[in-house]
Amino acid sequence: MFFKPVISEQVFNEFMAEDYVVVFFTHESVERFLEFRKAVNPLIWHMISLKYNCYTSVRLGWTTHMKETRGVKVSHGVAFFKRGVLKKELEGYDFEKFKKVLTEFNPNGPDAPAGGKKQPGCCECTIL
Repeated sequence: MFFKPVISEQVFNEFMAEDYVVVFFTHESVERFLEFRKAVNPLIWHMISLKYNCYTSVRLGWTTHMKETRGVKVSHGVAFFKRGVLKKELEGYDFEKFKKVLTEFNPNGPDAPAGGKKQPGCCECTIL
């Protein structure tokens, strides 16, 4: 399933109800990539603080390693969430804030009008 970070609350809730590996990745804008990664990092660090395995990377070498050793099927990665991460394991994390960041993320930039034409492939999410 492929979707832009500008996702509906329904899609977000459906994703959170499942036991998936999720990979966030970018293709084009380094600036937009860093903005999106900054938004995702609090969740990653929360998981690390609870000693759950997750992985972050901006390097192709690491994603290649993940593809070879973990079966992750992407070319560029921001965050890998290990299969088996469930809601109960993330107890105490502010999912409402995280959901707000994802549902309001504008691929055209923070000052662009909402609902405008999206930059193709700027930032995408993949759920495997």
